[in-house]
Amino acid sequence: MKRLLLGLLLTLPSAAQPLAIPPFTINRKITLAEVNRGGRVELFYDLTQYPGYTLDVTCYRYQGPKGTEKVAEYSLPGGQGMQRLDFKAMPSSQYLFIGQLKDAQSQPVALSFKPVQLEYGGWTGRLRVEEATRKAAANPNAPLGVMPKQTEEGNDYEFKVTPDALVVAPGGQATLQATLNSRPIVEELQWFLQGPGKLMVVENFIAYYLAEKGAEGDQRATITVFAPRHPQLRQDIQVLVTREPIKTSE
Repeated sequence: MKRLLLGLLLTLPSAAQPLAIPPFTINRKITLAEVNRGGRVELFYDLTQYPGYTLDVTCYRYQGPKGTEKVAEYSLPGGQGMQRLDFKAMPSSQYLFIGQLKDAQSQPVALSFKPVQLEYGGWTGRLRVEEATRKAAANPNAPLGVMPKQTEEGNDYEFKVTPDALVVAPGGQATLQATLNSRPIVEELQWFLQGPGKLMVVENFIAYYLAEKGAEGDQRATITVFAPRHPQLRQDIQVLVTREPIKTSE
């Protein structure tokens, strides 16, 4: 079971479709919740859009190089409501909640939801796993990129959008992916486009740039990606739309 979360998360980069919005929140947060040690942890759910279905929510604790540990599982009936989660004995750390929809026969439904992250203990929770997160950066089996507490050592965390420049033909399309230490980042990102074309964000860390079909002559645009909670995580991607072949100079 410890490898279950990793298997689920590592399928994200190659997924053809973006993950669905989960029908539950942690403290009414759909992406990242922060709770001080001893504070309330509440799971709100709304299954009215899935009549006749139930939901199992599994909570995993992230432990860096040690992988993940399943710490709790919650079975939610249909309809909507709230469950108070007992975290009093839980250590300050980072937790991920994964939802699994089940049909009337209690069989899993082939629908994957986005994970909901909880930082329990606030900045203390981040500090506890800071060293583990750094060591896990080179581990291909580590979970998604998680931004630890910002300290003077913050340069050890590499935020990158790939590719860092685009050359697209009129009517063409290009894919951009944002990572933290080579992992798809779970921190909230905002994407902006200045110039011609269209930007489609299909997942928090994945976006498509679509060039205009009838572009005459060369066109230039700039895509800006940044994390509102961490201003230092920012990158500008230059875009060139052209019909001319691009030659690399020696």
